[in-house]
Amino acid sequence: GEARNAIITRTVDGVIAIDGEYGTLSEIALAIKMGKPVVGIGTWKLSGPGGRGKEIIYRDDPAEAVEVLYKLLREKIDD
Repeated sequence: GEARNAIITRTVDGVIAIDGEYGTLSEIALAIKMGKPVVGIGTWKLSGPGGRGKEIIYRDDPAEAVEVLYKLLREKIDD
């Protein structure tokens, strides 16, 4: 349950969220809170306080989602 979501999110470098229910939402939230990139395919649309909500990058194509996540991770390494 929730502990599994925390463990998974803690151990990954980035997240690709696909569809999902509340467990997926919690993994997205934890990843954002931990500063990890999140790419979404048909998943939750988020808007935080003040209209914030750019933490998830949305794509329709799985290959493109993987490409975007790799790009974000490379940029993070280069910083």
